[in-house]
Amino acid sequence: MIQLMDKNIKFIASGASNYTADNGWIDWNDYALQHMVGKIDYLSVHRYAAEVLAGDRSFSAMMSSDIDVDKKIDMVKALIEKAMVKTGSKRPVYISFDEYSGGGNTISYRFPAYSFSQFEILVK
Repeated sequence: MIQLMDKNIKFIASGASNYTADNGWIDWNDYALQHMVGKIDYLSVHRYAAEVLAGDRSFSAMMSSDIDVDKKIDMVKALIEKAMVKTGSKRPVYISFDEYSGGGNTISYRFPAYSFSQFEILVK
């Protein structure tokens, strides 16, 4: 109904943000995609760098924290592809990475170029 008013509007499904050791975040994203692919334009991924670092605020830890982010993106990309194949949907789903910061001023203050938000990755 909203698209009748504005055909440029985009729909975003809320992806997981609770990355526990049991990998429940994978189940949530899989569930959301299985039910929403073909109807959404984006799946949001939310990740604080401070959670990845677990208290280690060294330069090497900061610079390697994007390895964790890359793994999350790779998994979400695979889940999107799985849902598209399973449902036969041709509508592309993009990843909206909606948080990637130090989770506070302590990291952003020391590494101001490290914080950014809202970039998109096309899943082909």
